[in-house]
Amino acid sequence: MHQKWFFKLSLMVVTLISFNACQDSEEEVTRNPLSEEVSNSHAITAEEALSTLNDFLKGSMTRSNSPLPRVMNVIPMKLENVATRAMATDAENVIYVANFSDNSGFAVLAADDRIQERVIAVADKSNLTKEDVDAVASFFKNKENYIDPDYPTTGNGLFTVGDYPDEVFLNPNTFSTYDETQDDNWVGNFSEEDSMPATRAIANPRYNHERIALSYCVDYAMDEIYTGSGSNNNSYTTNTTYTDWRDIKRTSNILSAYVGWHQKSPFNDFYPKKRMCILFGHKRRAPAGCFPLSLAKVLTKFKCPGIFSYNGNIVNWDAMSNVNTTLGKVSAATLLKGISESCGSMYFYQGTFTFPSKASSFLKKMGYEDVNRFNYNYSRVTSMINNDCPVIIYAILGIKVWFSHAWIIDGYKVRVRQKITKQYRNGSLIGTSTITDTCRMVHCDFGWRGHCNGYYVDGVFKLNSNENDYDYPWEKRDKTKFNHHIRIITYKKPI
Repeated sequence: MHQKWFFKLSLMVVTLISFNACQDSEEEVTRNPLSEEVSNSHAITAEEALSTLNDFLKGSMTRSNSPLPRVMNVIPMKLENVATRAMATDAENVIYVANFSDNSGFAVLAADDRIQERVIAVADKSNLTKEDVDAVASFFKNKENYIDPDYPTTGNGLFTVGDYPDEVFLNPNTFSTYDETQDDNWVGNFSEEDSMPATRAIANPRYNHERIALSYCVDYAMDEIYTGSGSNNNSYTTNTTYTDWRDIKRTSNILSAYVGWHQKSPFNDFYPKKRMCILFGHKRRAPAGCFPLSLAKVLTKFKCPGIFSYNGNIVNWDAMSNVNTTLGKVSAATLLKGISESCGSMYFYQGTFTFPSKASSFLKKMGYEDVNRFNYNYSRVTSMINNDCPVIIYAILGIKVWFSHAWIIDGYKVRVRQKITKQYRNGSLIGTSTITDTCRMVHCDFGWRGHCNGYYVDGVFKLNSNENDYDYPWEKRDKTKFNHHIRIITYKKPI
C-alpha cells in the first residue's frame, strides 16, 4: 500500500516573511484601541490540538465512510530544541506528533497559535518515534550538514592520497572555508550537479520518508512562528488585505549583457582537471568559481585593464560580448584562468574556492582604486549602482560553513503597497488601519545562466522566497538562504 499524505494548503505555499528591509510608513485611518488586556501566550495545549484533529478527521472520514483512527500517544517538539535565534518565551512547543494505533499513521499538529494551519499533515501509515522528532529538531537547531557516506567524518578537510600525491582533494564532511593563516574564508560552492543544498539535506541517509515529511512540517511551522501574530484570544479576529506592489524607483540592470555566463565551458576551458576522490580514474575540469566569474564580469564591464593576458593569450574585450565565437571562447577562458591564478584560487572536482581578501587585492592590482570590503549595506550598494558600478557580494548559508557563494548586484528598485487591516471583536468591526509598506530590493545575478536572477528584498537572499521578483519566474528554485557573513566589495569606477 502506498503511503498517503494529506498536507494542508499552507504547507505548499511559502509563507510571507517580515523583512527588516520592508519599512512601514504608517498612515492611520481609524483605530479603536482595546481596553481589555489580551493574553500574549501563543501556546496551544495538546488537548486543544487533539480536539482540532478530531474535528478534522471527522470531516475527512465522513466522506470516506472510514472509522476514526485512535491516537496512541502524543510527542511534542520543544521550541527551545528547534529555535536558533532569540524568540519570545510565550510558547513551549512548536508542533505535536500524534501517532495512531496499530502503526496506522500519524498527524502533525500546531502547538503555537501563530501557525495558521492547526492540522499541518496527516499520514495513513507508520508512526514517528521520539528519536525521529528529536533528530529533526536537532537538524533545525544545529543546521546539520549532509554527511557524505563515501568520505570520513573526521580528519582534514583537504588531503592527499598515495596514488596522486601532487593533487589535493576536498572532504565535504570536514572541509571548513575558514583559513586561520589568512584570517579569511574561502568563498566557493560545490558544483550544482553534485550537491545543491536542498538535495544534500534531503539525501541524509539518517532521514527516512517520515522524517523528511516532518522536516517540511517543522520548516513551515517555524516560518509561521517567526512571522505570525497569533490569535491571542479567540474572540478577536483580523482581516488584512493588500494592494498590488507598485515600483516608485527602478534602475536598469548594469550587467544584463552577461546574464548567460556560468562556470563551465568555455569559462573553465583552461582550468586544471581534477579527480573526485571516490572516482580516482575520472577527471573533469574544475568549475570556474563564483568569485573569479564575478570579478570577470566587473573587468569586462569596464574593459579594464586595457590589456589582460595570461599564458600568451590576450583577452579581446569586444569578443566577450559573445562567448560562443572562437575568439570569445578563448578570451573567456583566458580571463577566468588569469583571474583565478592571480587570486590564488584552489581548484577541486567539486568547486573552485577564492579568498575575498585576495580578490580585493587582485582588483587593486588591476588598477581599480579605493577597493574595500564592507558588511552588506543598502546605501553603499545603491551608491555604487548609481555610479554605474556593479557590486560583488558574498555570503554563506549558516554558522557551520560548508557552502558559500559570490555573486553580483547590478541594480535596485523601491516598491510600495497599501496594507489594510480590519480588526473584529465577536464579529463586530472595532478598528481599521491603513499602512503604506515600502520595500527596498536589489537585483542579483548569481552567475548560473540566469537561474534565480531577479530582485531580492534588501539583505534577505532566500532563493525561493515569495517576495522575490524573478527575471524568469517559471523556473524551479532551490530552498537556499545566504543569510550569514554577508559582505560586499566596493571600488571606484575606472576612468
